[in-house]
Parts: sequence; structure tokens; C-alpha cells
Amino acid sequence: MKLNTSFKKEPKKTINIRRNKSERNYTTDKSLDDFKNCLPDQQSVQEKRNDGGRYILASCPLPHNHKNGDRSPSFILSEVTSNKHKDENNNYKQIVVFSCLSGCCEQSELGNFFKRGLGL
Repeated sequence: MKLNTSFKKEPKKTINIRRNKSERNYTTDKSLDDFKNCLPDQQSVQEKRNDGGRYILASCPLPHNHKNGDRSPSFILSEVTSNKHKDENNNYKQIVVFSCLSGCCEQSELGNFFKRGLGL
């Protein structure tokens, strides 16, 4: 299998949200900005760039899981090039990935939060 190394950005992005490994993936054309706009604490949102592209650091959308309500941002949203998912032209897709870096939030909870917020 040949990996895409061009990292060409496309206007529409996809994300795969799943509750657990045995469940089907949910794919949408929502962008990183769509996910950012779902975050409840917009004041904590910090947009950053690195060699890999743009990412967002913010307070976790599930503050009830944190002892201090996640006053120090621990949640990250990022766009990456998938080495698994391809578009109709057989190019690797840009996907949105997310994680709570504190370790106290389940990916399934975060996925459900975004599914509700994005109307999926």
C-alpha cells in the first residue's frame, strides 16, 4: 500500500466517530471549524499551527469528568491525513481527530458529544 505524502488539503473533511471498536464508523463532511463551534467554552479555544497543520486546544467539552472543571485546557482537535480512508478519486482523506489529554474522558463519550452537536 502506497501512502499519500503530498498532504494536500481538501475543502471537505471527514471524521470517524465510533462508540467502541465493534461499532460502525460514522463519516461526515464536517470541517475542523464545525467541530470547534460545537465546543461549549469558546473562550478557552486556542487555534495553533505546527508542521503537521492546524490544531485546536480547548477546555474539554465534558468538564463534569474533570476535578477542576478542566480550567486548564486539555482537549485537542486536529486535522490529519488518513492512511486508511479514501475519497472517490482514491486519494487519502483529511479527517478530524480529537482527544482529551487528561485521560479522564472516554472517546465514546466525546464521540457522542460531537454526534449530538453536529446533528449526526
